[in-house]
Amino acid sequence: MHFRPSFAITLALSLVPAFILPLAAQPRPIQTRPRLAVRFEFEVKRDADDTPHSRVFVNANGKRTLVLASMAGFEALSRADFAERKIPREALAACTGWWAGAGDNLYIVRRGERLDVYRQEMDEQAGPFPFRKIKSIRLSPRDR
Repeated sequence: MHFRPSFAITLALSLVPAFILPLAAQPRPIQTRPRLAVRFEFEVKRDADDTPHSRVFVNANGKRTLVLASMAGFEALSRADFAERKIPREALAACTGWWAGAGDNLYIVRRGERLDVYRQEMDEQAGPFPFRKIKSIRLSPRDR
């Protein structure tokens, strides 16, 4: 039996990619940010006159940070209400509070490794004031 060298080389070259390709074709892990669950939470106590005294917190993946103490009753806003209240679309969460002719709108945005909380004070006599940043919360390394 006579063996042709050109056939042997062709056969060897055709088998090499079959062994190398699976190693080279391994997908690289995709770098993603961990899922960040952000929401406002409220603790409300009423005094003898039934005035609400609220503490507003940002909860980011279970870590609570106090951002505001106010005389108002607060509730979370749905995304459908963002445009009407001039809350940016990129806001992660928003809430509003009102009592006796005055109140607040708040929202949270992510800026890199931190969450920024913005507040708009409202007054039925003077109207709404511009939003301003009231708190910056640094994310923990696991949440970045």
